Amino acid sequence: MKLELKPNCLLTKRPLKLVSGPKSLFFYNKPWGELPEVLYEHGYKVSVMLLPFNNKELRQKAFANRLSELDNTHIIIDEKTHQEFAVLLQQVKNSTINIIGESFKPDYKTSSLKYKLHQAWLKYLGFETTEPQNLFLNAKITTWYAFIDYCVRLAELDFLSE
Repeated sequence: MKLELKPNCLLTKRPLKLVSGPKSLFFYNKPWGELPEVLYEHGYKVSVMLLPFNNKELRQKAFANRLSELDNTHIIIDEKTHQEFAVLLQQVKNSTINIIGESFKPDYKTSSLKYKLHQAWLKYLGFETTEPQNLFLNAKITTWYAFIDYCVRLAELDFLSE
């Protein structure tokens, strides 16, 4: 996605870490869509924590084994994935947890049939999935700029907490 770049002299000292929700054959490749690239283009250190496909037990184990990756980061997580890992997230040190759908509410145009099939399949498997806007899928341009402003506030928190 091409957005007009906004100057940002307050890059976060702590990187942004996006935690992926469950995937399915209908929604597999890019769990956060273009969000990592957009944030990177705006100067943020950003990475996605990819977790196992759609097995609850494997997801819990993988998340527990990789929990230390979230220390000293700004965690970006959708509300349903946050509920899935809430107990484990209490062990993370020196991080902020930013729940998309609660801390930040995106606005979007439409939901795709592909994502609706993804939600239906995972519901069948016993997973709750987030709304597509909480993954920035088909988000309105104003949402993208608003989230970049949100990340600027995260950067300000880093500098104020020194």
